[in-house]
Amino acid sequence: MKGERYRSVEHYAYEKLFIALKLDDKCIEKIQTTVLPADVAIMARRYFKKQEIPEANIEAKMAKMDRWRQSAMKHKIAQNEYLQQLLLSTGDALLIDCCEGDPMWTCASSEREMQRLLTKPYVGPADLIKWMRNKVFSFIPWNSLVLFVL
Repeated sequence: MKGERYRSVEHYAYEKLFIALKLDDKCIEKIQTTVLPADVAIMARRYFKKQEIPEANIEAKMAKMDRWRQSAMKHKIAQNEYLQQLLLSTGDALLIDCCEGDPMWTCASSEREMQRLLTKPYVGPADLIKWMRNKVFSFIPWNSLVLFVL
């Protein structure tokens, strides 16, 4: 984005957060050198706690995270024809992120658990969405993407 390359959308969003919080370059470098996108949020939380950054300051800037993620994802997809076609091929499917990571942005359940739940006659996609919004699931799975058609 803007002539810079980032490891992932998460790396971009958290780097923007650290810049917005006016943290030093060494701290921003920690974000850039964190290998896995799922570890970026963990590293950020540890850093905030260690540096005793007031929760109110963090929350005020975190409100922009969704916008930063959206703009990075839009840029990523716009630059990659394969991703564009893959996304278009999903049609009206509900896309559920079952990857390990920040539970705020993932469903906090595995693809296997999602499939098991959907085999139950009393569980439908609307139930899953309701449960995910309340974060009922107790564990975070390995990386996968689940597609459900409503």
